[in-house]
Amino acid sequence: MISAKDLRNGTVFEFEDAPWKVLKYEHIFKGRGRGKVSIRAKNLKEGSVREMSFQSSVNVEEAEVERGKVTYLYRTREEAVFDREGEELFIPIEAVQWELSFLKKQQEIWVLFYKDEPIGIQLPPSVELTIKSTDPGVRGDTVSNTLKPAILETGFSTKVPLFIDAGEAISVDTETGEYRSRGSAS
Repeated sequence: MISAKDLRNGTVFEFEDAPWKVLKYEHIFKGRGRGKVSIRAKNLKEGSVREMSFQSSVNVEEAEVERGKVTYLYRTREEAVFDREGEELFIPIEAVQWELSFLKKQQEIWVLFYKDEPIGIQLPPSVELTIKSTDPGVRGDTVSNTLKPAILETGFSTKVPLFIDAGEAISVDTETGEYRSRGSAS
């Protein structure tokens, strides 16, 4: 059991027979009364996001989520397919739709298991991807903070500074999908 006031971003807890991951956490104090914990959490089984609030004195069950290393192979219309020690592992697209935006084929990542059932994947905070297409950079635009659209090698669309060109590697935040910096390979 963990106290509701100990819930933080990234914490996984069990609620209504499902694992939930805290996306946003806020502890609210009002006068002399007890505090209230307000969170935004994602149901790791269904993929739905929900706002919840708990009294800070309430305890919640910590979810027993295990991790296993896998290699991303490909996706079908319904499932993402991974290799786990020579066996194929299938995860419904709805559970990993966002994460697939940042995965390249043959990339190694962690899969989360809840009661021996794969429920999602865990990405690093940022990944390095190559820009497939964007408008050409313009000389002198290196100081500007104006952004332009770019399509990455995975098909994901993000905004990049004007001085970034197609073919360059960039670092992308996997939580927000935003440009972080030029990649090390550029």
